[in-house]
Amino acid sequence: VDDIVGIVVPPGQGIATRVLENGAPEIVNNAITDPSYYSLVQETRLEIQNIMVVPLLVEGKAIGVLSAINKNVGIFTQADCDLFTTLANHAAISIQKTRLYDRVQRDAEALEAEVARRTKALRASQSELKQRNWELNRLYRASDTLFFSRAPIFEDLANTIVETVLAEFGQTNCSLFVIRPESRILDRVAIRGSYVGELSKGQLSFDGPGLVSLSIRTKKIVNISDVRESPDYVGNWKSACSELAVPLIMGDQVIGVIDVQSRKLNAFGDDDVRLMSIFAERASMALENVRLFEAERQRRIEAEMLRQASSVVAATLQQNEAIDEILSQLAHVVPYDSASVQLLGDGYLEIVGGRGWPDPDEIAGLRFDIPNDNPNTEVVVRERAVILDDTRGNYPEFLKTPHSHIRSWLGVPLIMREQVIGMLALDSKSPNFYTQEHTRLATAFADHVAIAIGN
Repeated sequence: VDDIVGIVVPPGQGIATRVLENGAPEIVNNAITDPSYYSLVQETRLEIQNIMVVPLLVEGKAIGVLSAINKNVGIFTQADCDLFTTLANHAAISIQKTRLYDRVQRDAEALEAEVARRTKALRASQSELKQRNWELNRLYRASDTLFFSRAPIFEDLANTIVETVLAEFGQTNCSLFVIRPESRILDRVAIRGSYVGELSKGQLSFDGPGLVSLSIRTKKIVNISDVRESPDYVGNWKSACSELAVPLIMGDQVIGVIDVQSRKLNAFGDDDVRLMSIFAERASMALENVRLFEAERQRRIEAEMLRQASSVVAATLQQNEAIDEILSQLAHVVPYDSASVQLLGDGYLEIVGGRGWPDPDEIAGLRFDIPNDNPNTEVVVRERAVILDDTRGNYPEFLKTPHSHIRSWLGVPLIMREQVIGMLALDSKSPNFYTQEHTRLATAFADHVAIAIGN
């Protein structure tokens, strides 16, 4: 193996490069005959017979690959690939967390170097030296709350950030907004201040008016000394005189904004802007670390739920019992207010099981014509998941009992032996509820429902 360490594979060559570009795992059980096999590897002493390569994915993007060479007994199988993919997913998250940690360390070292440089330059002026030291002390105190606190929950860290801004930068009100995943909505996840009760807490959007939205769109700090003279200002506090919005940027993506308001005119000077900018960089990294931690924890929960769903299928329970238990496990990772399993008959889908309905007997045996003007038809015909963000703007059937409580809807096909045998429907009372992440999880559970029905 040492013979291949350090080999650089040119772009467009090699099996590993192909997997990296396609983002999909591959098993090649006669590697030397593969047209992408890199000839330089052949010149080493390692005789490669079969190879399994899976991508290291972080949020859908490949950051590398994980390879297994020459299985001890037999050839690589799909089961080997599934297990190797699970290992690669955990490895990718760990690598990403390590990179983020290294970046924090490098930034900390850079900050220390900047402190040393500034200290040397400021010795010429005692008064200026005192001012800079005071600023750096503020920044150090603020940064300590981010990287030395033990806040494993995103909301806890968000509250710590706004509390720190108020304590160290001494203004009136502070809010933290984040961009909701897979949407352009801004969620206010934390707010603190003396006049919080006077604030209007209307929902903001990426494309909407206001200084917060402007800061996010432009990825720039917005410092308004007198909000009454700003055409972009949208009043949410009648006593506001000045406002400072600082974007939270991770890589090249804006993830949110820290918004500070004051009752004073010209409340935010150049020193405040500079220090808030540095603090926002560290806050962004801290939030991303917590998000990655929570993502890994969620993946473990999902894996456990899938394992339990597999156990239900293996227990060979009655069909109704198996469906009910699998839907119960699904509720832990994909929230729903009601759910149903529908089997495909001759020109119709029929509900054969469900959870969350006020009267289960009312929906048992309910049929939906296929094809017809309903979302169920789209799921069956296209053989893919369908999300309805707001049912009332699409299909009138959702206005009638027993479906009148449903505002958003997710339908996932049940597929066995490459044939659609039915579908899984998840319902929410809230519009715009389901996301692509919900679809991914529901699809994994739908596979187990299909197996339970097939048994």
